[in-house]
Amino acid sequence: MSKPIQDTLLAYHRQMKRGLDLTTPTLTAIKERFEVYIRSMESMRLAVPMDEEQAADFLVKLNDDFSNRRNVVENSARLGGKFPTTLFEAYKIVSDVSEMCIVNVAIGGWTI
Repeated sequence: MSKPIQDTLLAYHRQMKRGLDLTTPTLTAIKERFEVYIRSMESMRLAVPMDEEQAADFLVKLNDDFSNRRNVVENSARLGGKFPTTLFEAYKIVSDVSEMCIVNVAIGGWTI
């Protein structure tokens, strides 16, 4: 791999690790950029995070437009639901979560 390409990929890797390049407005675009990030790590022969780490990283790095959906996924897992184990599962779950299912109800001192 040529030096300029490697430098570009390393810069992209650093930027993605900081989460600065995940502000794209659509969920699909965010997922695609995340996949480019993973492929760039593979091409540089860097250690690629395990599937579970990729799923968690994807959720953590979602921008504020998707924070409510991310919270639903995380809270569901805390309450006994299944946490996504792959990047695709994380994307699918977040894209399927409707904003309508976010409800704040006080039940016996607990907020759901």
